[in-house]
Amino acid sequence: MLRLAFFKAGDTKWSFVKSGLVSNSPVDVMHSKGVFYVVDCNGKACSIDIRPPRPKETLVEARPPSKILNIRGLKNKLYLVELFGELLQVIKIADQGNDSTVRFHVFKQDSIAKI
Repeated sequence: MLRLAFFKAGDTKWSFVKSGLVSNSPVDVMHSKGVFYVVDCNGKACSIDIRPPRPKETLVEARPPSKILNIRGLKNKLYLVELFGELLQVIKIADQGNDSTVRFHVFKQDSIAKI
C-alpha cells in the first residue's frame, strides 16, 4: 500500500493524506500552485489542496474508458501532465512481452482541474 504525504516549511513531521477519492495505488503525482494532482491505477484522478488547515480533495472528472486500460496482452502506465494550464492524463500502452510502446492516449481532464 502506498500512502501520500507532504512536508511544509516549518513542519516537524510528515502530514499523511487520507485519500478517499483515489485508491491505495497512486501511480503518478504532480504539483502545481499548492495543489497536488494524483491518478491511481484505474485512471481515477483527484486534486489535493494542501493550503487549508486540512487537505481538501476534489474529484477530477474524465476517467479514461476501461476498454483502454484493460487490453489483453498490453500493459499501461498513467501520467499526469500540465500543458498550457490544462491538466491532461496520458496513458502509455506497451507490449507486455518486450515493453515497447504501442501507442499513447491523451485525455483532457474536466475544467474543474484547470491549473
